[in-house]
Amino acid sequence: MFKRRTWNSNNLSKKVVWQCKTYVNEGRVACDAKSVDEQVLHAAFVRVFNRMYENKERFMKTLKANIVSVLSSRVGQETLLEIEGQMQQLKSDLEELVNLKLSISFKILYSVSISLRMIFPLPSPKAALVS
Repeated sequence: MFKRRTWNSNNLSKKVVWQCKTYVNEGRVACDAKSVDEQVLHAAFVRVFNRMYENKERFMKTLKANIVSVLSSRVGQETLLEIEGQMQQLKSDLEELVNLKLSISFKILYSVSISLRMIFPLPSPKAALVS
């Protein structure tokens, strides 16, 4: 872990660097990593980002392959493809249940309407005109 530090903050030779946090807290005995100039770090980041952008298709392909590899290699966990398959099956099952419920609801409504017609028959059009 690196920490941002400012050297000579009160004079013209001010310099911003990144140093190992262990080195800052415990000294050279605990860590012998050198400081990294912030301008050098910015330039390196821009260079790497531009390379990734120029090769974004290859980068994304590699990234996806790495993610699948990590997720599928975890001990005791199902692979990503198995989980996606289960999700598709559950989605399909849910659609079937919704369709079944709608079908049953329409059948019940139809049965109720037939029963109501038997109990309360509609007057014939001729009878309505006579009265």
